[in-house]
Amino acid sequence: MTTLVIVALGISLSLVFLNRIFSPTRPSLEKVSPFECGFSSFHQTRNPFNIYYYLIGLLFLVFDLEILLIYPFALSTTSYGFYIFNLFLFFLTIGFIYEYGKGVLKFKNDQQ
Repeated sequence: MTTLVIVALGISLSLVFLNRIFSPTRPSLEKVSPFECGFSSFHQTRNPFNIYYYLIGLLFLVFDLEILLIYPFALSTTSYGFYIFNLFLFFLTIGFIYEYGKGVLKFKNDQQ
């Protein structure tokens, strides 16, 4: 297994290195300029987005990982697994109530 990883890494790095050496580099204004439907843009093309989308994404990721941690205890048939599952679920619920109380889950429409 170790040999396979070393060989794969060696081949990958050598191909990247050979590409850097032998590829032609001719930078020009057309290559580095943004292309938008065949003409230059008249205004800023990037729109600001609401930061709450990022917060909701982070909260989803955290709760999704917590559910992933709960899964083995949910499948456990012992009483110890049941108690650990309930304790973890209790802390998960407390965290959710805290976030709701802080107003993190309330979506605001203003741009920041």
